Amino acid sequence: SVHQLLPPTYRDVWLEWSDEEKKKEELNKMETNKPRDLFIAKLLSKLKQQQQQQQQQQQQHSEHKKESSEDPEESWENLVSDEDLSALSLESTNAEDLEPVRSLFRKLQSTPKYQRLLKERQQLPVFKHRDSIVETLKRHRVVVVAGETGSGKSTQVPHFLLEDLLLNECGARKCNIVCTQPRRISAVSLATRVCDELGCENGPGGRLVCQLPCELCGCSVFSLQNSLCGYQIRMESRASESTRLLYCTTGVLLRRLQEDGLLTDVSHVIVDEVSRFYNCVQINSKRVYIKKMLLVHERSVQSDFLLVILKEILQKRSDLHLILMSATVDSDKFSTYFTHCPILRISGRSYPVEQQMLSLVSMSL
Repeated sequence: SVHQLLPPTYRDVWLEWSDEEKKKEELNKMETNKPRDLFIAKLLSKLKQQQQQQQQQQQQHSEHKKESSEDPEESWENLVSDEDLSALSLESTNAEDLEPVRSLFRKLQSTPKYQRLLKERQQLPVFKHRDSIVETLKRHRVVVVAGETGSGKSTQVPHFLLEDLLLNECGARKCNIVCTQPRRISAVSLATRVCDELGCENGPGGRLVCQLPCELCGCSVFSLQNSLCGYQIRMESRASESTRLLYCTTGVLLRRLQEDGLLTDVSHVIVDEVSRFYNCVQINSKRVYIKKMLLVHERSVQSDFLLVILKEILQKRSDLHLILMSATVDSDKFSTYFTHCPILRISGRSYPVEQQMLSLVSMSL
């Protein structure tokens, strides 16, 4: 560096100044990270209390679980309190009116754009697993989807759920799917692609279109063209009243959890690209390690804390479904964390690879 070329006296002054600047930066980081550290400590203490309560409840119901032949995923209902059950029973009576959305979806299905892109969707590897994905979600509340890159899981799995909820007129009472993405550009691009596959002409969320002729246009009379799919990222939101599939970043969903702790309006949560599962979600992990993770892997830590909060919400809401998707996911670890939930594995496309030696290429040139 430049300070090594200075004379000894100036070099010492430079080093003292740089040390003071580093100390100031460390103090500023500690002050900014103090609320986050307090939140982590509070969350860990709450998780420890919940684990103790779960162990006591598991000991009390161990004999009952051996006799019952229910799936492991149905053990969530044993953790719901009486107050939560009464609240859920009240919420279940207020069914959402999905007829306007269903009519819009049927109208979009008849468009040439939808039919043309349907043929392209049928060529994806994930389309063969459509029935198994939908049926597994009907039997289990948490599902892990491990699909290779290029299988089409990020666009088709939310699309499958949306179609099943809107076409199933008897069973579905609520249809509101939220799919999280680690990056803003992926949320925007996926929402745009799914809108095209749904036959929407106006993009994610729809847009305002003037209904007056050009000579009379004063930009005062507009008609809202709705869309079933939209996205929400920081400082930008493209969603309407008809939006039933929302792509957003992990931070947006965490911010939404601050306002609605139980996600009462959401029926399905899809967490995409959950490739890393660090020890920060474990109760016995060290705080020093957590602080390092917050500074180095902030985005992956956000997804890990989201899974911790979603697991807590699943204990209180019996009508919420969770889907975890990734190409590099540790399926067994996630399945164990969510009470041994089922795992669906989807293969990707294979392309022919041709090897050419560099020496032969240079000789041909």
